Parts: sequence; C-alpha cells; structure tokens
Amino acid sequence: MIRAYDEYLSSHRDYERRRLAFLRAYFRIYHRIRIRGLEHLPEGPAVIAANHSGGFDLDTLAISACGHPLRAVTVLYWEKYHFLNHWWGRTAVGESVPVAPGNDLPWEILDRYFLPGGERYPGLICVFPEGSSRIFRDRRSLGRFYPGAARIALRYGVPVVPAAMIGFHRACPILKSVPRKGMPDDPIHFLPVTFPFRLTIRYGEPLDMRMYHDAINDRRRQSEIAELIVKPRVAALMREYDGSFEG
Repeated sequence: MIRAYDEYLSSHRDYERRRLAFLRAYFRIYHRIRIRGLEHLPEGPAVIAANHSGGFDLDTLAISACGHPLRAVTVLYWEKYHFLNHWWGRTAVGESVPVAPGNDLPWEILDRYFLPGGERYPGLICVFPEGSSRIFRDRRSLGRFYPGAARIALRYGVPVVPAAMIGFHRACPILKSVPRKGMPDDPIHFLPVTFPFRLTIRYGEPLDMRMYHDAINDRRRQSEIAELIVKPRVAALMREYDGSFEG
C-alpha cells in the first residue's frame, strides 16, 4: 500500500494543486467560509478531532482545502473510498490517510506526518471520530466518538485540537442513513446539490494528551478519553453557535 500511496501523490501533484485551488475558490465564494480559532493550532503536529456534519463529504473537503491558510490539513478517510481504491477519493478528496474499519491504523503513513524527519512533518491530521455524518434530525447532538484520534495523539505525543463544523448540515442535509456493517452509514441526501449557506470551521483550545500517557496501550481508556473528554469539547464549540445544541 505504501508504494501505491507514494506513486499516486507523485504522479498527481499538478492535479492536486488544481483540485485545491478549485475547492478553496468554491468554499470562499459559494459558502463564504470562515475559519475561527487558528491560534489554537500548534506550530508542531497535531490531531484535529471534528464533528462529522452534512453530506457529500462537504466537511471533509472544506477542512482539507481551507482548514489552514498556510499548512496542509490531511484527513483520515475510509479505505474503501480512498484514492487507492475509488474514483471519489481520486477526483474529490485527494491526499488522505486510508483507514479500514476494525483494523489497526496505517502507522507507516502516519509516521510521515508526526515523526521529525518525515516527509510531511509537522502534519495536521483531521479525524472525524463519529465515523458517519449525523442526519438532519439529529443535528443538535453528536454520535459516539470512536478512539482513533486519541490513539494517534497518544502514540505520537501530540495534542488533540477539537473542531466544530458549523452550517454543514444545512448546506447538505442528510435525511436518512442506511446502516452498513463494519462501514460508515450510506447517507440519503435531501437533493443532489449543496445549498449556499455560510460555513464555519471553529478550532478550540488543544488538549494536551501527555497527561493521559498511561492509556497509550489501553484501548478501553482511549475510548473513554474520546467519549468523555474530547467529545464534550467539540460539543462546547458547537454550542457557541447554537445554544440549543445538546452535545
């Protein structure tokens, strides 16, 4: 996998530049996107933990294209739809780190973003801990947070930066989700278009994961950290924009 990963990024550099230029213009003009709390992103590597909101991977595309004005933000993306395996990953999502549900994380690729000397160090990796986007009816709550973000941060000793994706549920509402065993849900969208609502990405204060170093090999504790510590911080950011948000 690592060889195919490198070959794709090398052979598609020009396409990646054009893709990012188009997405930045699209989000700036059509959605008037705002980025708030950039001061909370450290100069070094970090894991961004964001709520998954809206359809058509709109939040994934927004944070990877516009999440930082100077640095790349790379998303953790389902292997089935990753550029190595699917046309959507190749044409829309672009550079991303593949992850297969239920399997271990691709540490060999992540090393490049988090270890000094790596080709993409210091990296910003975005994880959507819910796995699937919430349907419109559940827009005021978060789903269960899986431990991937905490696991990565603990392994590399980097902070977790909570992030709120605001307005995405309105720009591309999901009416219903069809459960898939061992996979993200299949969304059923309101219409095959996105609406021109304003979008906001809001970063919160980073969570220093070094205080939880004892959980580095304890998956149960990692799940608790994700659900009881990271999730409430994301919910608090959401409530800044929607006081009725339940968390």
